Amino acid sequence: MIDGCSCRIENLSVSRDTFRRLNEVTRAQSPFNDALYLRLNTQESVLGISGEKTVTFTASGECITTLLSPESRLKLLVEKMGIKEEIISQIPPDL
Repeated sequence: MIDGCSCRIENLSVSRDTFRRLNEVTRAQSPFNDALYLRLNTQESVLGISGEKTVTFTASGECITTLLSPESRLKLLVEKMGIKEEIISQIPPDL
């Protein structure tokens, strides 16, 4: 998400009960429930997959956005992200 994400950890010193309660609030409705989101950090770049597009942040500060076809998405997930096709076949379609 180029503009950032509203989901974040704001306080590391909450109780276990508070964490569980707040986590449960997002179980049924979360921005991460509707589409695939992955991130891969390397020394050269940060690659993010969000639904049907990739966003790559290079070490030089460049931001490259690419739309993915179903075939190119599958290839990227397998070859770059290292996810087995058996797992990918279980991912529901993005909403």
